[in-house]
Amino acid sequence: LASSGLLFAALPPIDAWPLAWIAPVCWIRLIESSQLSGRHPYRALCLAGCCFWLAALHWLCLPHPATGIGLLALAGYLGIYLPAIVALARIAVHRLRWPVMLAVPVVWTGLELAQAHIGSGFHMASIAHTQYRWPAVIQISDLAGDYGVSFVMLFFAAAVASSLPLESRAWRPRMLVPAALMLAAVLGYGYWRIDSWQ
Repeated sequence: LASSGLLFAALPPIDAWPLAWIAPVCWIRLIESSQLSGRHPYRALCLAGCCFWLAALHWLCLPHPATGIGLLALAGYLGIYLPAIVALARIAVHRLRWPVMLAVPVVWTGLELAQAHIGSGFHMASIAHTQYRWPAVIQISDLAGDYGVSFVMLFFAAAVASSLPLESRAWRPRMLVPAALMLAAVLGYGYWRIDSWQ
């Protein structure tokens, strides 16, 4: 719920867009942990995902109260993606031995792509969409679309999560180095593209 709340706050109308860079950290901590706590962790994740989508798409009820039925159905469907992200990333990390900083952005971006194309597709309130106020970051969209922006943001969040203490692991600030290098490269490209327009 903490990550859902932070990601919602990064979107309009609150528009605290820097929060999106750390919003997924709580979910990534679940991916990293050796086992999930609680009797029904994926049900709880589905509820957290539904809460995010109910808040993010609250405006669907504005035209007519009856559209609330559609909002509930849509939030129920979109809420499934959060436990799917955690489950698939846990498989990649714990069974396939992928590093968290690779597994999380690959799984997240892949499921974001699936969400945008399955059925009629739905690609609103993406984590990349929070960054419209930071033009230098979103310039990589001309190379990889908003999926590239999402990948970079999840790589950064995974690096932050990997640097924090967990179970028997100590603080690992060196994990932030690859994220800082990637962000520097993205910003360098972004400022170069902006300068080339002028």
